[in-house]
Amino acid sequence: MLENGPGNSESIGGLEALMRTLEQRRHGKFKYPEGQIYQFELVDEVGVEASYPELGIGDYRYLLQHLVGSDGAEMIRATYYRKAPGKTKIYFAGQTALTAERKYWVALPAEALKRPWFKSLIHEASNLAKT
Repeated sequence: MLENGPGNSESIGGLEALMRTLEQRRHGKFKYPEGQIYQFELVDEVGVEASYPELGIGDYRYLLQHLVGSDGAEMIRATYYRKAPGKTKIYFAGQTALTAERKYWVALPAEALKRPWFKSLIHEASNLAKT
């Protein structure tokens, strides 16, 4: 289903080029349903582009982002941008993306590594990173 995934540097329709630069997106905030606002700085990110032509649901840019909160807390967010079929603009679509402090990103994979399906995923990703 993933077309033009990890390890392939070709861009699907140039989604990254449609996004504002990292510098333009550097400062952000979370607004919680109860009204609290938490500000953060987007320090770095890595991403891959994906397309699902057989489903006709558009093109995506999946990202892991390194954030630092206004209180100094280091966080990682797994999020995505989406370009709908036939459209030219890309939209942030990760309003409810997983964002957690680093210690939880350590704990979660540590638990998941106890499962064969996740262990094989990490093994495959490690091999891909070596190329």
